[in-house]
Amino acid sequence: LFRSKPNSAETYYNWGVALTNSGKHDEALSKYRETIKLNPSFAFAYNNLGVSLNVGGKYLEAIENCKKAIELNPNMAEPFIVWGTALENLGKFDEAIEKYKKSIELNSALADAYNGWGSSLFNLRKYDEAYEKFRKALELNPGSPQAYFNMGNYYFQKSEYVEACQKYKKATELNIYLAPAFNNWGNALFALNIWEEAIVKYELSYQLNPKGFLAFPNWVSALKRVGKNEEAEEVLNKQRGRSEI
Repeated sequence: LFRSKPNSAETYYNWGVALTNSGKHDEALSKYRETIKLNPSFAFAYNNLGVSLNVGGKYLEAIENCKKAIELNPNMAEPFIVWGTALENLGKFDEAIEKYKKSIELNSALADAYNGWGSSLFNLRKYDEAYEKFRKALELNPGSPQAYFNMGNYYFQKSEYVEACQKYKKATELNIYLAPAFNNWGNALFALNIWEEAIVKYELSYQLNPKGFLAFPNWVSALKRVGKNEEAEEVLNKQRGRSEI
């Protein structure tokens, strides 16, 4: 594909998709931007650029790209999901739900819309309603790693840590780059006092997404509980180093 059309918009778009699917969102950004440069009417490129911007914490820029995608294709459901995700990350859960609903109006078969809707409900502490959306997402896509991750969070919130571990395990089997699932799996194992396994999950989560890693206190505590004090100090140094950036 790259050899036959080395400078085409489609080539850069497919390259971006491959990077996105490998969890390399920072690298994907430049490919989607090059796609748009070559073809400013490529709606899905704006959508996918929004996805990668969301991962990088650039939520307002992600929203602007979603708006552009919708302007180019008003019947396209996916940008409303990306827009909803950005709003959710900004703490605007009710607004996010409206975007997810709009996506479902346009295409009721998109599991990610139900995942997002459920996640916003979860953040509003409407846990049982959220669970029903996660179930619907799995019904639509039994191979959805995000749905299993979200279900893991549901069971974690209920202090059902063994069930939570099972869901996080399934999520990471379906997507080995899903750093938050390893992070939360580590937290569930920590709650079960399974320190060594928790440490492994924290290490994996950190390797996948050092900028977004949130479980430093638990990681340090788990290391100390198994007598790995020098490693605990190394983790603290990583935390301090990130705080100084």
